[in-house]
Formats: sequence, structure tokens, C-alpha cells
Amino acid sequence: MERLARILINIFILINIFGGYVVYATTFYYPITDDLTEKQKVAIKRFEELLGKPTQQDLINANNKLEVFLVNIDPKHPSYSLTKDSNKHEAVHGINAMSRNMFKKRSGTGLVIGFENNQPKAVWMNEPQSTILQVKDAIPPKARKLTVRYTTYFLQPQNPQKDRWTNVTYLFDEWSAYNMGGYARLGGEGRGLVMIGGVADYIVFGTAVAKRLMEIEPEYAQSENFRAVLKLMIEQSADVFKKAVVYEKEKGKIILDDSQRKFFEYMRTDSETADLRKLLKDFYGEDWTIEVLGF
Repeated sequence: MERLARILINIFILINIFGGYVVYATTFYYPITDDLTEKQKVAIKRFEELLGKPTQQDLINANNKLEVFLVNIDPKHPSYSLTKDSNKHEAVHGINAMSRNMFKKRSGTGLVIGFENNQPKAVWMNEPQSTILQVKDAIPPKARKLTVRYTTYFLQPQNPQKDRWTNVTYLFDEWSAYNMGGYARLGGEGRGLVMIGGVADYIVFGTAVAKRLMEIEPEYAQSENFRAVLKLMIEQSADVFKKAVVYEKEKGKIILDDSQRKFFEYMRTDSETADLRKLLKDFYGEDWTIEVLGF
């Protein structure tokens, strides 16, 4: 009851602070544009005040290479609870969204890759011109059937007017949330995440998206920023998966959902993913793919 009361109080405070945009959900991917209502503009300005907008030099550095920065949240601010919340998956969505709100449409987003002294550590991902609608068919047939996440994240975003659902960075937002949720579950923070999922399947999804971007937006796919983000996301997913396998053996308790082993093996050995394995070897070298993914 105490935990439920705290959650309800936090949500009530956040609703009042941000004019109706609750940080716990991906409901405020609003870029700062002239067509926003005054209420929305005020909310976004408050997000900026909350996080501390990265400097122009941060953006210049992030434009061509992976740049890690800390997203600073004032400990006195009610939303600081996000950084300590055991439901890291949803907390990450809120923090990623706040970073996106700092910039104009299609600029990009910050992706949480960890927490340092209760401060989110993020990387900046530039936004490609391509959309989810343009990359969804790149997912191999078997992969579409192994999990409901293909339907959730690739087929449901059909409305081009809803920018947050069609941007490719939305897929990476989900990916970082699954990675952080997986680490939280391994660390004993299980609220909001009973089983670990979304890590092995997103290795396949992310690599397939990269392959399609190489075809339709090669300059972006070959950029140092994109390749560095993709590499980091894969490394974290593989790390969560491997640690979960060890955890299960040592604890005798299943924490990986049924699809994760299937996806990991599918990525490593299936003929459908041969082109994806080649892409990763071309991007990062065979030494890296052997060490991280076992092929």
C-alpha cells in the first residue's frame, strides 16, 4: 500500500507540474514547433529546466560520433524519483522523451544507457529521415512470428501524423528501455518487469533496420553516430541476455521470457539472418561479433 500511495502521489505531482504530460509514459514526444499549444510549450520549457539542456558544443560533438553525457535531474524535483524507480523500463521512456523535447522535430533523442549516482547516463542518437513504415518490412519473416513486439512496435505505428510513433528513434527508445529494464531485473529490482524480454529480439530488429537504412539512407547508416549507438545497444542486450542465462543456472529461477533464447540462436545461426550477421561483421569486425554474439 505504501508503494502504491507513493506512485499515485508522484503521478499526481507530475501531472500538475507538466500540465498533463505524465513522465511515466511515452506521451509527450512533442518537438518545439509553432503549431503547439501554449500549454504544450510551457510543459516543454519545464522539461528543459528540469534536465538542463545540453550545450551547443554537446550537439556538435554528438553530430558525428557517440557522445555520452549525464542528464541532470535536481534531487529536489519530484520527478527525481524516476532515477531511483525500480521500474526502469518506464522511467527510461520518460527520461528519453524529456531529452527529445529539448530539440526540434527529427533532431534526435537521448537514450539512457545507465544510471550513475542516480543520474541517467545517456547517448545522443541523431534522427534519420526514414520512418518505421519504411523499415518494418526489413524484419525477417520468422522474427515477426517469434514475438508480439514486431506487431507492437512496427505494425501499430501507422499514422504519419503521430510523429512519435513513426520515428526510427522510437524503436531505439524502446530498445534502451528493455536493456535498462533487464539490468534492473538482474539487480533484483523486479517491479514492472517480471521476465526479461526485448533484448535478443531487438538485436535482430536493430540490425535489420540498419540493413534497410543502408539501402534507403546509406549516408545516415554509415555515420559514426548511428553505428556507435547500434553497437552499444547490441552490446548491452547481449550482456543482459548472457547474465540472465548465468543467473538462471545459479539461482534455478527462470527470468528470460520464452522468445529470448530462440531469438539469440536465430540471430547466430539461422539462414534468414545471414545477411544481418554479415552486416555486423562489416560494421564492427569478426572479432567483435564472435566476442559479443558468438558468430
